[in-house]
Amino acid sequence: MQRLLLFRRDIITAAVLVTIIAAALVWFFAVRSPGAVLEVSVDGVLYGSYPLDTDIEIELSHNTLFIRDGYAYMEDADCPDKLCIKQGRIHYDGQSIVCLPNKVTAIVRKGESQGVDDVAR
Repeated sequence: MQRLLLFRRDIITAAVLVTIIAAALVWFFAVRSPGAVLEVSVDGVLYGSYPLDTDIEIELSHNTLFIRDGYAYMEDADCPDKLCIKQGRIHYDGQSIVCLPNKVTAIVRKGESQGVDDVAR
């Protein structure tokens, strides 16, 4: 009986360790995307590309974008609905912030090219 109890504890300990390691790997590879850049366009024309690993404030005519701690977010906008501010912080490949009244888009792109699409359509 005692062997069975010890065996169950070993299985639980191993499962917890595997879960912690898997979470760390997901965080390391998915959350932090080295080489990621924020491409900012105004009225369909590329305004600039900015690395997400550098803190910067981007002043546009009607909007203010910030890149802080690997995340990009709209801090200020003079549009009436402020939906671009409410979209929150972005950092994943393909995420975007769009301000339709001011025709501003900000899209996260990875620096290195991906050989295969990771999304099936």
